[in-house]
Amino acid sequence: MQSPAASQSKAAAQLEDRWEALDKAMALAEFSLDGRLISANPRFLALLRLAPEHVGTLHHAQLCPAGQAQSQAYEAMWQSLCAGHEFSGVVERLCSDGSSCWLEALYAPVRDRQGVVNHIMMVATDVTQSKRTELARRDHLWRLSLVADTTDAAIVITDANSRVVYSSDGFHRMFGWTLRELQDQKMLELLARQSPVELFERIRGDLRQGRAAEMEEVVTGKGGRRYWGKIICNPVMDAQGQWAYTVSVLLDITKTKIHEVLHHRALQAMSSDLPLMQVLEVVCEEVERLAPEVCASILQVDEQGLLHPLASPSLPFSYSSQLDGVPIGPQVGSCGAAAWRKSPVLVTDIATDPLWADFRHLVLPLGFNVCWSTPILRKDGRVLGTFAFYYRQNSPVVASSFHQQLVEACTDLCVLAM
Repeated sequence: MQSPAASQSKAAAQLEDRWEALDKAMALAEFSLDGRLISANPRFLALLRLAPEHVGTLHHAQLCPAGQAQSQAYEAMWQSLCAGHEFSGVVERLCSDGSSCWLEALYAPVRDRQGVVNHIMMVATDVTQSKRTELARRDHLWRLSLVADTTDAAIVITDANSRVVYSSDGFHRMFGWTLRELQDQKMLELLARQSPVELFERIRGDLRQGRAAEMEEVVTGKGGRRYWGKIICNPVMDAQGQWAYTVSVLLDITKTKIHEVLHHRALQAMSSDLPLMQVLEVVCEEVERLAPEVCASILQVDEQGLLHPLASPSLPFSYSSQLDGVPIGPQVGSCGAAAWRKSPVLVTDIATDPLWADFRHLVLPLGFNVCWSTPILRKDGRVLGTFAFYYRQNSPVVASSFHQQLVEACTDLCVLAM
């Protein structure tokens, strides 16, 4: 059985071994309350490229970048240490050769037997390499963000839970949301609200497997702004091959896609030898599928300047039939006035606008209070008819750029069909 003296001797030896190991692994230094370096182990001197003669003469502020040493934050930190409070964190320190190193440091006030702080102990490890890697990565991301923010493409980065962590200026310009408003939102569900959940799950399944995914959908921005967007999703995998992030690029393909879809549907109807009215019904139905907030209507203008309903699938027949044979004129609703002027007419308050004085009693009971009509013109300027959008009261979106592109595509198709 060991004697108490032998046990104490063994414990002292173990403690000495631990301190020796600590001294080799960690940078240790002591500073007086006025910041003068009063002791430093070889590891500290080596990290900061200091010579033994620096001990006793060098001040802590000389180890800090000039802007930091002269800052109020630095002065507050040192006053806090002298008052007995610890400080820890990753700090940049200057070496004697002018280079910088980064230390994971703990500053601890040391008290005398009366409990008064008499000097400051610093314990640190070198994290320069990892910090430089982090700074290089941050600089790389900053350069990438500059590229992303100067392009018109909308770029979004989401994490493995599909939550937004970055959005470019192009995204803000296109959709209106700021990054703060987007954070913790699921990007696909937010933008493509009409798309089935199964589509999102299929895309995320591809991303988990490391495969890029694409989709073309009608997407909605802040305040109801709508686009036809092409969304290209590229997965970013971590070191273990697990899906970590997704970089998505969103392109506005509204004009191209609207022409493609509407022309396909209309030409398909025409190639089936459907009557003109049915072809135009198909056009109106497709428009209302893309923009469910509108009711589309197509009227024909005959040689005598009389209006005749051709297609209006969402308007009651009782309303459309009462427009049959009405002559166009400067105050004949939105459509009659548009045909008369040969230019678009937007009435935003049917209840009070004089253009609708003779017709408002027909349309207001249906819940509509806005009508935007565009003339359908041949190349020689002759009016073939009108293409109109009716909006219900308090509609959040009226005559948007998305709607304008729908109108442009549809009037071209109407000329072709009529």
